[in-house]
Amino acid sequence: MNLSKFFIDRPIFAFVLSALVLLAGTVAAFKMPVSEYPQVIPPSVVIHAQYPGANAKTIAETVAAPLEQSVNGVEDMLYMDSKASGDGHLYLTVTFKLGTDPDRVQQLVQTRVSQAQARLPEDVQRLGITAIKNVPVITISVHMVSPKGTYDNNYISNYAILHVKDRLARIAGVGDVTIWGPGGYAMRVWLDPDRLAARIPRPRACCNRRARRQAQGPKRRAAGGTLAQPSCPARRAEGRYLGEVPSRGNAALPVAAQRGGA
Repeated sequence: MNLSKFFIDRPIFAFVLSALVLLAGTVAAFKMPVSEYPQVIPPSVVIHAQYPGANAKTIAETVAAPLEQSVNGVEDMLYMDSKASGDGHLYLTVTFKLGTDPDRVQQLVQTRVSQAQARLPEDVQRLGITAIKNVPVITISVHMVSPKGTYDNNYISNYAILHVKDRLARIAGVGDVTIWGPGGYAMRVWLDPDRLAARIPRPRACCNRRARRQAQGPKRRAAGGTLAQPSCPARRAEGRYLGEVPSRGNAALPVAAQRGGA
């Protein structure tokens, strides 16, 4: 039987059949699972940990190694990459297979991190470890400027950290917000070890006292009193804070404990 001759001899049947196929295709076009922007980049989970006062080598040995051993082998994982900085921060990125549910793998990674916390230093456990789902693609870049030059880069960066970053992070679908720039206000305190020995035996105690002083008041908050790894621990300590200082004189107030009214 010649199929083409069958439809040629029956044009009405051919027309009706073509109309049914066209109608079925139109209905299916709106229900097919086709994405306008298909996922082409595998999802990832970023683990962030802080170890105040530790250098990159110390973080790699005491923080990165236990976390990598615990997270290694999690379901649907492809590979992981860790970066330790000299200011006490560790970023461990765990990448998963394409099409994996980010919410599910975030819970799996968080469970593995919880299992490794007992082997981490006490300072790392106290500051906490975060596991955030992330896709390594920049969705949008927002630039903040002062048109008339009224505010400098430090002020603009500090304003973005305090008032803009958290609001952007609360938007549905946003995984992480990164601030590029000076990084807000910072303070470096230089200590005289000879005069300090009679008041406070350790620079860490001085920096922690500064953190408690800065944390007081509703308009100020401390970023933790992070100690950098100095070349001579008895001579230098760095503290980084977020927030406002009422005046320059208040920022320069002595923080060393005094004895006998000295």
